[in-house]
Amino acid sequence: MDQPPTSAAPAPGQQPDPNRVHQMFPVLNAADMQRIRRFGEPHHAADGSYLIQAGMKSRGLFLLIKGRVDVTQRDGLGNTRPYHDYFPGEFLAEAGTLFGGSALVDAQCVGEVEGILVVPDQLRALIIAEADLGERIMRALILRRVSLIQAGASGATLIGAAGSASVLRLQNFLQRNGRITWSPVPTIRWPRSCWCSTGPRRPRRWPSRPTAPCWWSPPRRRWPRRWA
Repeated sequence: MDQPPTSAAPAPGQQPDPNRVHQMFPVLNAADMQRIRRFGEPHHAADGSYLIQAGMKSRGLFLLIKGRVDVTQRDGLGNTRPYHDYFPGEFLAEAGTLFGGSALVDAQCVGEVEGILVVPDQLRALIIAEADLGERIMRALILRRVSLIQAGASGATLIGAAGSASVLRLQNFLQRNGRITWSPVPTIRWPRSCWCSTGPRRPRRWPSRPTAPCWWSPPRRRWPRRWA
């Protein structure tokens, strides 16, 4: 309970605001934890298990009672970045948890973990019923969501050639709507079995033509019977 919260990962070129850090990761007292307990159910997790995994649907707010949880951000290329270490009295959630959205982080248990799980429906009821506590929780959820987006360590991953018109069009769209990090990867090479004297060819296991109508297939024109 006396463990101070650690700093969140700031956006590149930005320094975290100390006041905001305490608002993002508040440590609740025994009275506040008892108020949250009425809206949730006890939950246990083993050492090394994941409470949350990036891309999976959020199960709700998790109030930590015993143990420690390390949270990291992971992008589509497998790169990880530490975000925050949670201790008893803190809760794991962000703004997307209110409606059961996909998680943006991985939360791994360090040792045996015990806590209270509040599903999204009960979380919304908690924020309405407990006005002062709900205000602190809501402020923390919003600040966490903003910091996760600013960190730029999770989100969409574009796969394609660097000079492709389609890739550049998508990249331009993402740049206009937020931060984007461009990480080139090695070019994928065709196996030798897929090459012939005239260049690369399709592997034998691929069909030579679509077996079912596709959305890009042009409609077949039907001629009058007398012209056939």
